[in-house]
Amino acid sequence: MHATTFISAWAFASAALPTALGLSLPSSLHLASRQAQSAKRSPHNFATIDLTDGVPNEPVFGNATADLPLDKRLSVKYCIESEAAVGTCSSVASLAAGIGFGIAGLVKSGSNNHDCTAHEGGIDSVTWRVYATGRNCDTTAQLETIAGAVQNYIRDSDSNLCGVHCIKLTHGGTWTGYVTIAAPGHQVDGYYCGEAESFGKCGSGGKNDA
Repeated sequence: MHATTFISAWAFASAALPTALGLSLPSSLHLASRQAQSAKRSPHNFATIDLTDGVPNEPVFGNATADLPLDKRLSVKYCIESEAAVGTCSSVASLAAGIGFGIAGLVKSGSNNHDCTAHEGGIDSVTWRVYATGRNCDTTAQLETIAGAVQNYIRDSDSNLCGVHCIKLTHGGTWTGYVTIAAPGHQVDGYYCGEAESFGKCGSGGKNDA
C-alpha cells in the first residue's frame, strides 16, 4: 500500500517537474506529425494569394465549367522552378474550372465544419490536398472567390501544371488555407505544403500580377 503510494507520488512529481520549470514536452502525436512532415518533399512551385484582393464579377452557382475572372489581383507572390527541375508539364486549360471548384468545395466544406484536417480530391490525374489553420479553421471567403482565385492562378501559368504547386490562401484574420496541386505523374501525398514552408522566398511581379 505504501509502495504504491510512493510510486504514484513520484510519477506525479516527475510529470509536474517540466511544468514547474517552465518546460513542455512534445506529445507523441506532435512528434509523429513532425516526422511525417520531414519525410515529405518540398513542392516545386509556391504562391501566396490574398482572397480579399479579388471578387468574381458574377457569382455562378452549380456550374463547374463557368469562367470566373477576378476584378483585381493585387499582390500575388510566386516562385517557379525551371521545367527541367519538375519534369513534363501538362496542359490543364480545360480543367481549370473543375480544379478551381473542386478545391473551393473542399475549403468551404472544411470551413463550415470547423475541420482542420487535410482532404484530397482530383480530376483527370490532377490531384490536390487542402487543409486550413487558424481559430476554428473557418473563413468567410465565398466559394466563387476561392474557385476564381485558383482558376486565375492556373491561367497565369499559361494553363500548364508543372510538378507540384503549393498555394497559401489568406483572407484576413487567423485563417490560412494551404492547397497542394500535383500535376499528372506526381503524388500529392508525397509533398508537404504548410506552415513550415518559407513563402517569403517567393518574389512578386511579372505576368502573375494584374
